[in-house]
Amino acid sequence: MDSEPNDNNAEEKKNPEQAYREWFKEFIRQNGIPLDARYTVIAIVDFTSTPFRDTSNSVLRLLQGTEAEDNPINQDSQQRSPPDLERLKVYCDASDCIMYLSITLNLTAQDLSPLAGVKDNSMVEKDILSLLEHQNFRTLLFTFLTSDVVVILNDSRLLTTAITSTLRLLSALKRKIFPLLGHLEEKLFGTDADSSQVEIGQGFSYFIRKVPVLSFVFHGIPSTITTPQFQQNLESRIQLLFRACGMENYDRLYKHDGRQLFFLPPSSLSYSFVHFSSWKVESNPVTDLLSHYFCGFETEKPSWEEAGQDHPNIHFGHVNALRNQLLEWAKKSYELKNKNQRNFAENTVLEIDSWINASAFLFAKIFIPVFNADRKKSVEEVVYRRLKEYIELDRQVSLSHCKQAMNKSIDWYIAGCPPHYTEQLHEHKVKSKRNNSSGTVASKEDNVNRKDQEKHSKKPLFDDKPRSSRKSKRGRGSGKYGREGRLKPNGYLGIEYDNTTNGSPINAQLQRIIIVTPGAPISCVLSPSVKIELDEHTVTIPLCDKEGFVLPKESVVVLRLPYIYYDGQTPISPPTEELKAKFNLAKHFLSTHINEAS
Repeated sequence: MDSEPNDNNAEEKKNPEQAYREWFKEFIRQNGIPLDARYTVIAIVDFTSTPFRDTSNSVLRLLQGTEAEDNPINQDSQQRSPPDLERLKVYCDASDCIMYLSITLNLTAQDLSPLAGVKDNSMVEKDILSLLEHQNFRTLLFTFLTSDVVVILNDSRLLTTAITSTLRLLSALKRKIFPLLGHLEEKLFGTDADSSQVEIGQGFSYFIRKVPVLSFVFHGIPSTITTPQFQQNLESRIQLLFRACGMENYDRLYKHDGRQLFFLPPSSLSYSFVHFSSWKVESNPVTDLLSHYFCGFETEKPSWEEAGQDHPNIHFGHVNALRNQLLEWAKKSYELKNKNQRNFAENTVLEIDSWINASAFLFAKIFIPVFNADRKKSVEEVVYRRLKEYIELDRQVSLSHCKQAMNKSIDWYIAGCPPHYTEQLHEHKVKSKRNNSSGTVASKEDNVNRKDQEKHSKKPLFDDKPRSSRKSKRGRGSGKYGREGRLKPNGYLGIEYDNTTNGSPINAQLQRIIIVTPGAPISCVLSPSVKIELDEHTVTIPLCDKEGFVLPKESVVVLRLPYIYYDGQTPISPPTEELKAKFNLAKHFLSTHINEAS
């Protein structure tokens, strides 16, 4: 009694790749096929639009051309599905050394059985249907990567948007995972392909370089319209469609690209990849009832009754021709002999054992388990997790943005504000700008300069010192500090202050600080200050209130603050009352600190 749970646990802990490999080897052994046999893999993809149809048996009968009662594929021992691949059915034809992979994309009653216990829960239904869709898509990718020939079965004369969009998505995905295929060959076969050749889809051997040949079978088409001219027109339209979508790009030299999802035979080789069959898929009372219900209870006669025939096997002529062509195409591959010469090269069909190992590796990489999120979690937890992700992302973006902005700001400051910005240099820049501008731009600049001079000539810059002891150099600047830290045009670039000790003027260049607020949903508070150095002592004087001022988000603010010089007795700065009090505190701090140090 105790051994059974242990066996179950061992099965659960078994690696999916190992379980897949063991299942396939057991399947091959039951069919009496040696592992060193070389088999051709033909995949059949059913895009039939009729719901609840399982056409796997019918398609295999079409390719074999045998009657239903004599067909051995009805036996469970010869047609089964690998583990975790319920959408895929495998059948081995030992007489012709062919392995068929059949996949049906229609929903069956077994697929929708989990919805039976769901009551009024649309989210659960969406989860179940999304899992089925993911399973179908991964099975399709696995089929295109492991097959020699892919046959698409459709019940219409034209390709639907579902087929073209699915193939285009698969083609883009294969180009993304192509380096994985190189790792696969290196791991399984011990080959080491050149990286430059791998990027263009070359340099591989075995089945990795081989691109499957694509063929279409349109079933249920009356034999009266399946003329050779209609077949050629449909082939040319399909080629133009795939070429426009970027999925089929051969040239007349048969250039091979291993990154392609499939390959269409060129018309010059007289191989047809479009075939018709007037026989419809096999009937089933339950599926017929469901399909009639979803189609509005419209009944249709079988195609062989419309054509006046007695049995569908009469119309197997086109399908037998298709089967012979598929076998011939599967034995050849478009490979590159050298860089200058392109032609057909005989391909070595992979052994069953090697194919199982390679497909098992792909199976483990493609069929990753997909789990639905637990919807019992609180809304707050989900919201907090999302906010945390956004905040972390915003921090990274802001950090990168600020690093770049700081370098640009430093360069801008050094280039725009040299240590000695004289009146001649300023006039030269203004003159150069006036000469480079023309028309209304120059007149506007003159009006702005004139109004700026009139404005500042009537109102002195500093009111605490007499005008005779102050010399101001007026001119156009890039900005002046405002109340809220916003950019205000037209300010003073350089100001000269008189030194009270010896009477010689000292140039106090205005310091320009450029602040770039990151594009984050927050505001920054800035508290600028000036450092005064005396011998080995340094004191920091704030230039605004304790609260600072708020910088608006997503803005660029330019602050213009003066340098402060200290000559040992009094600081030389704009003599406002607020700064005077702060400088007195700084002077008292410095004198106290010096006395304590002495």
